[in-house]
Amino acid sequence: MGFHVYFESKILYNVCKRPLYRIYSALYHFGSGVTVLLEIHERLQQLRGELGLTTRSFGAGIHLSGSAISNMENGLRSITRRTVGDICRQYHVNPGWLLEGAGEMFADPTDGLDLSEEVRHLAAQYSRLGDSDRELIRRLIDSLAEKLK
Repeated sequence: MGFHVYFESKILYNVCKRPLYRIYSALYHFGSGVTVLLEIHERLQQLRGELGLTTRSFGAGIHLSGSAISNMENGLRSITRRTVGDICRQYHVNPGWLLEGAGEMFADPTDGLDLSEEVRHLAAQYSRLGDSDRELIRRLIDSLAEKLK
């Protein structure tokens, strides 16, 4: 079909700028010494599992249907640059990890801030929560703060 793929710096690129969702780019090593290559759609499924979200709730966070997410995870629908951006913003995902399997799954929301390790840990955990869980945490903190007054 009219696109050419080439290797550059160990990253696959699509010359025609069309989304490539079947790129083998992330290496995961297991204790047995076996290396398994994960594709972007498999990383998407891994991310959703890590967040503990259904396809419907994950999709709702980025204004897509559950079936659209399911099709992406199964490699039946391409994952566009816009969708990658939406996922990374909404769920605080490291774009390098999602696209190429490079680095940690989640972006560190505290980079560049002068914070204690405890606050960094709490911020990292909070950044992984969905909107409803974040609202619950905010209400809990507000309730505790009221008791201190």
